[in-house]
Amino acid sequence: MVAPETKGPKVVPAPAAGRRRMIDARAVVSPQAEIAAGVEIGPFSIIGPNVSIGAGTWIGPHVVINGPTRIGADNKIYQFASLGRCAPGQKVQG
Repeated sequence: MVAPETKGPKVVPAPAAGRRRMIDARAVVSPQAEIAAGVEIGPFSIIGPNVSIGAGTWIGPHVVINGPTRIGADNKIYQFASLGRCAPGQKVQG
């Protein structure tokens, strides 16, 4: 018998042992997101696909992170922040 595919975000091991992820039950996290151990995600936050969040990062309530986005370790992202894709009507020149 083959084990069913697990749903939910990919868990990336943290460099420090004993750090656990804490994701609020009211947050929405894509199964294609990579969430390291020690990450805290607040209520009503949305983490989209192709997002990688490093160990020890704290994400407050009502944060939206769209991919492709990579966030390193030990960051703080405060409430109502929006990261990732461009806002409607804005252009990016690179």
